Amino acid sequence: MNIYSFLQIQFFVLYALLKCIARCENSYSYDASTQTACHKFESPYEFTYDHLAIGPISEEVKKLGDVEFDTSISILYVLLHFGTDKKMLLHKINNTDIVLLHLREFEFKYRYQFIDKVSKENCISRIKRRLDFIIKDGTLSEEYCKQAQKYFWIEQRVDEEMSLKVDKEKTYDEKSEMCKNKDEIKKFINVLEKGRGIKLSEEMIKSTVDTVEDFLLDVLRTSMIDTDFDFMNEMNAPEQYSMWNF
Repeated sequence: MNIYSFLQIQFFVLYALLKCIARCENSYSYDASTQTACHKFESPYEFTYDHLAIGPISEEVKKLGDVEFDTSISILYVLLHFGTDKKMLLHKINNTDIVLLHLREFEFKYRYQFIDKVSKENCISRIKRRLDFIIKDGTLSEEYCKQAQKYFWIEQRVDEEMSLKVDKEKTYDEKSEMCKNKDEIKKFINVLEKGRGIKLSEEMIKSTVDTVEDFLLDVLRTSMIDTDFDFMNEMNAPEQYSMWNF
């Protein structure tokens, strides 16, 4: 790592710390039942997302989506301070240390923990691809950031809508095929963009379809890990004896 890259990372660290000081109420309200400290975050941008009300959306889909999209938006707003040079902005997006810095913040905010290293790396990859496309597709400005939030809202909603369809399938192979069903994903995008009053370019639709597919496959993969883990715990659990067991 050269000195220029090192200084860039240090600047991002300093910026994130200052941002946290400015927008965090560290009200360490002690909860005896959970023994955790509570932090109240005040976001520098206004991004509201209400999870899909119909159907039982899994906690993994909700929390991973919240962490991933909040991180994407947070980085986008930080990039506003670096001008509009696309080459320089793309270089910053591809710096994994910078993405990790913001990702950790929202892991803490939403009390989310990645199930394994692969899941975290997949999330980072989607964030980079999402931001990479946004930077290439337009000129970074505050107005453009607000527009990007609308794109991200649509993508997160498609993640949730499609997750319900995946859950309805019976076998792993059927679920996997639904995750890869590009036509179904596009249908939801078309409906939602009309409802939000915006139009996504063909290139953006393709990019969104790809990241939605990856998100769904990632959640499906981790759900199988959870199932296997629960099964092994059950198999390895000591037999419970009572006075009636001889």
